[in-house]
Amino acid sequence: MIAVKSSLPSERIVVPGTEHVEVVFVKLNLPTGIIYLACVYIPSGSTIDKYNSYADALRRFFDFIRCGVNDSIFVMGDFNMTDVVWSPDAEMRYALLPGAVNSSGDSDVIYSLLRAGLSQVNSVKNKSGSFLDLVFTSDPSNVLVRKADIPLSKVDRDYHYPIECTFDIPGLDDVLPESEALYYDYKNADFHGLSCFFANADWERAFSHGASVDDAVEAFDAVFREGCERFVPRLVKRSTNRPPWYTDAISNLKNRMNRAFKRFKNFSSSSVPPPELKLKFLALRKEFQEKQSHAYDAYIRRLQFDLTEDPRKFWKFVDSKKKTKGLPASMFLGDEKAEGPEGVCALFSRFFRSVYVPDESPSSAFGVNKMEEVYSYVLTDSEVLAALRGIDVCKGNGPDDVSPLVIKNCAESLLSPLSRIFNFSLGSSVFPARWKSSYLTPIHKSGSRSDVSNYRGIAILATLGKLFESLVCKRMADDLSHKVSIKQHGFLKGRSTTTNLLEFVTRALHVIESKSQVDAVYTDIQKAFDQVRHSFLIQKLGELGIQPCLLNWIESYLRRRFQFVRVMGHVSESFEVTSGLPQGSHLGPLLFILYFDDVTKILVKADCGVFADDLKLYHAVSSLADAVDLQKDIDAFEAWCHENRMAVNVSKCKVMSFYRVLEPVDFAYSIGGAVLTRVSQMVDLGVLLDTQLTFKPHVGVKVAKAYSMLGFLKRLCAEFADVRCLTSLYSAHVRSHLEYASVVWSPSSEELSSVIESVQKSFVLYALRRTVRRNLNYELPPYDERRKVLRLERLSIRRKHLRVFFLYDVLEGRVNAPRLTEIFRSHLYVPEHSYGMRRFDVFRLPCHRTSYGHNEPVAATCREFEKFIDVYRTSNSREIFRYRVKSSTL
Repeated sequence: MIAVKSSLPSERIVVPGTEHVEVVFVKLNLPTGIIYLACVYIPSGSTIDKYNSYADALRRFFDFIRCGVNDSIFVMGDFNMTDVVWSPDAEMRYALLPGAVNSSGDSDVIYSLLRAGLSQVNSVKNKSGSFLDLVFTSDPSNVLVRKADIPLSKVDRDYHYPIECTFDIPGLDDVLPESEALYYDYKNADFHGLSCFFANADWERAFSHGASVDDAVEAFDAVFREGCERFVPRLVKRSTNRPPWYTDAISNLKNRMNRAFKRFKNFSSSSVPPPELKLKFLALRKEFQEKQSHAYDAYIRRLQFDLTEDPRKFWKFVDSKKKTKGLPASMFLGDEKAEGPEGVCALFSRFFRSVYVPDESPSSAFGVNKMEEVYSYVLTDSEVLAALRGIDVCKGNGPDDVSPLVIKNCAESLLSPLSRIFNFSLGSSVFPARWKSSYLTPIHKSGSRSDVSNYRGIAILATLGKLFESLVCKRMADDLSHKVSIKQHGFLKGRSTTTNLLEFVTRALHVIESKSQVDAVYTDIQKAFDQVRHSFLIQKLGELGIQPCLLNWIESYLRRRFQFVRVMGHVSESFEVTSGLPQGSHLGPLLFILYFDDVTKILVKADCGVFADDLKLYHAVSSLADAVDLQKDIDAFEAWCHENRMAVNVSKCKVMSFYRVLEPVDFAYSIGGAVLTRVSQMVDLGVLLDTQLTFKPHVGVKVAKAYSMLGFLKRLCAEFADVRCLTSLYSAHVRSHLEYASVVWSPSSEELSSVIESVQKSFVLYALRRTVRRNLNYELPPYDERRKVLRLERLSIRRKHLRVFFLYDVLEGRVNAPRLTEIFRSHLYVPEHSYGMRRFDVFRLPCHRTSYGHNEPVAATCREFEKFIDVYRTSNSREIFRYRVKSSTL
């Protein structure tokens, strides 16, 4: 049953061909869009044919409604799928994906829902730990599902505890208005005139005797603003509901048509109107419809071309299709409510500043290993010019109101003053105060859009300040990154989540094959980046050997930073950032890994893998004594966190054992006296690991995610006919989910490979729906012929290529993971008379007694690469090697 409040405009939908299953469909017509509701009941113990009939009914429902981008779909009910294992989505933690679907009937129903762009959001289990009642929605980030506080029916505590779904429906007038303001139209600026103005400007007054760095920056800003006033036109930014394909001519024609209709209507209300009034209105309406249709078709063609060239613009296209944008006009934080731009800004400001903590001095030295001294830097003109020319013009202006477009187009004329300011700042150990301000833009995460706590702030830094720190960061990375622990894989060139995972999985599989187990503890530190004490960081950097001049500059860079919140053109009062590292900066990540690096040196027995602040401790465990050793290192990690004033989120720390033995060692690991939750699956840097490292649940999750994204893409691009555009979007937003870190988890079984390939088969059928021709028996051409039309490789071939390309990068030094490189190079057979890495003959791979040992990722990668040894020897560059490998397997 679906009960709808009588005041809401609703109607029941009768979908032909669904009468034989227990499904109810309802449509709610709201000003901001349509909400489609479906209630499903699948009887327990249903046969595969019964499940298939439900899947067919749901597909008919989706084809019948033709849901638009502003419409929402909810499909909920008792699905009775007890064997499906639901795992959290690594990207959207409020959604769940099927990690293991054992029944073909279950998978048919689930994938029919995922192909429609829906996600499952109910995480409330019943007493037996199963998900019988499921909630699928097209807007998972805006739905909150929990146990009902006041159930409307009798509570079944064993199988079906009542759940409550909350979904925010913003009204047309519930969005904060955007303010009208003058802005610089940089795209139509006279860059030649502006460049000449900067070249002839008197910059010397910025560097007069006795002037400080802040004085120089203020003088530079004065000249810069004067140039923009002269050579950059200014326009009034007005909010408008006009569609993007409308032109002024179409708008004028629409106004004329409306006036003609008004005259005709007013005349006809009193007497018989002259026929020419009606004919004039009909002629204008016909002309308007034709011109609007032509303009819309041209807009769609132009849009498809743009998305083909740059698939990243897809999300901008998604935003343009939505009716409701911006923030609700009334928001709350706890018990406090606010209305209007000023009140909402203040509420966000109070929330964002709460994450920072007061600074404090460390009680003692940290004992970091002394490195060679790092002296002060002097930036060369060539370095600065390359940075000015390479600035990303897609970024907007920061708080300094400097446009990247002006910087890039006037790089030569701005080189001299900026180079002098940068070196003046480094020489005086003072970072300009004007470049230390940033503004925060709230971005919705999940849950109610009216709850301020459901948002995270995105910091926008000053354009010139960010460019300046990027130059210093590059120098510091060259000097210090090779001294960072080889166990740290975050924010370092040549290391990635893939290298982190590959090291761990390789080690774990070797231990498992030796009939032992690996226990891994996944830690979680609360807001690690925001709670770094500046004094602690400065002392650690000093112990690393950074000289006082540069150290004082870094301290000036960190301290006395200010942020403010900007919402719909309105800003809050600024507040001081008392801790943490600048979000969105270049230097912040490097400083963090230097600060966090000594955590790897406290471990005695256990090994670890680190990616930024994501730390996992792991150890081979064959007895309780090994588990005790791991617990001692956990205690050492807890002591390190206490010493560095970092809070461990014990509730999010998990322990997982990897094994294939009948009687594993079971030890209760703890942090701070709290026993850690033991799990059988864990998402590690985006890859779902199971206890036996089969990666079958991960494949299920990724296929489900890809299907869901493909359904979303289909719904948004229903009017697109350009197969090149569709293929580009598929490659960027669907296939990428199926290939992330595939070097680690690529399946060896044909069964899993075919499941993955089914996603591409579904896309190929959709992309060629208007062009493919069937034969006389109404049969489609073979899949391989259809994918070649789109120039798509089989996904199984692409995964093999990705492994080959990864090993190429390892051998050529592009992957900077010493432990992983050593593993691969230990398998090379190089004759004594040969010199250089390109002269190895074959790989020496150990014999494995098990199939999972034989198919472990390092061994599988070496076997794939062995087929292209001759290509490797004769290829002079990475591009040539990649081209020859792809050409040999077409």
